[in-house]
Amino acid sequence: MKPNITWVLVANASTAQIVANHGPGKGFVAVSDRTWTAEPGLPHADRQGVSHSSRGASLHRMAPPHSTETAEADFAKMITATLSKDCRDAAFDQLVVTAGPRMLGALRQAITGQLRDKVMAERAKDLTHIAIEDLPAHLADVIAA
Repeated sequence: MKPNITWVLVANASTAQIVANHGPGKGFVAVSDRTWTAEPGLPHADRQGVSHSSRGASLHRMAPPHSTETAEADFAKMITATLSKDCRDAAFDQLVVTAGPRMLGALRQAITGQLRDKVMAERAKDLTHIAIEDLPAHLADVIAA
């Protein structure tokens, strides 16, 4: 009998990783090649710039910059595109999503279709700084790892 494989997405706005559980009491193991790092943002990317007019002393506002929220949404879409392919390939049976509140919101919007059906739980907490061997204690109410 094939074990029930649960993947846990541990993410924040700049990094994400998949860890897998292959049954109760087995703990978590990192899934190779399922680690992502967001593109570095530009300094002051959230501030709209101004430009001097070529004639006179007036200033003009420049186009709004690529905001933090847009960068998080793009990062979430990149992650979920890979996870959607893994879902179609039956790489896992269930998915638990953990991320800080704002990133979790971006992930919720990006998760669609079959992948949405695989999500068994969500946790609005950034666990990226937690060691893999300590994750079972943080997710005990969600999964018996």
